[in-house]
Amino acid sequence: MVVGQEVSEVSSYGKHLVIGFSNALAIHAHMKMTGFWRIYEKESPSEYRNWRMNAEMVFDSGVMVRCYRAPIFELRNRSELRLDLYLGPDLLAPEFDMERLIQRVREVDQRSEFSVVLLDQTVAAGIGNIYRCETLFMRSISPFTPVGELTNEEVKNAYLSARSALLSASHSRASLKIARGQPYVYRRTGESCVVCGSLIRSKYLQSPYATLDRWVYYCPTCQPVRR
Repeated sequence: MVVGQEVSEVSSYGKHLVIGFSNALAIHAHMKMTGFWRIYEKESPSEYRNWRMNAEMVFDSGVMVRCYRAPIFELRNRSELRLDLYLGPDLLAPEFDMERLIQRVREVDQRSEFSVVLLDQTVAAGIGNIYRCETLFMRSISPFTPVGELTNEEVKNAYLSARSALLSASHSRASLKIARGQPYVYRRTGESCVVCGSLIRSKYLQSPYATLDRWVYYCPTCQPVRR
């Protein structure tokens, strides 16, 4: 239990959130596609009364924080939460380990599409589908390019682009869409590419891991398939 305890830490690793308490316990949460947090400065509304609530934290100031529908939510000893042991380097970490990331990339099946590798959190932690699609567009890489066809420099530049976009969004507290007006390709199927005018395409891309199956959005002209 954490009743009466002080919050001693709030940190993240990739998409994972850790909230530590003064009794050495910590909440480990991952929102995936369904979870979300809500902060209430006054009495909480009843808008989510029928939704599954993972936790409720009430502070001395009267502020209430609730977590809803998080697929991963657990209370553990903080010392046991070694997310770095099974996740790749955290793209938002101040000391980002690019050498370790490149090594992880070369350890996967080199026939895998690079777009699938970008979503693999054991390679690098933090990239979701929006930033996967936008990164590939910014680096002019087709989502269907096998990772083995990319040089280490191309892989490095792609992850640096993703890191830059993630850092920008985290500092501004804005989504990609809000920060730039609209994404280049994400969820723009059938619309004109802002660079070349070609129509944006999309395809449901399956991977050996069902959790990485997602729609990919791309410009066939700006992101040509390599021959």
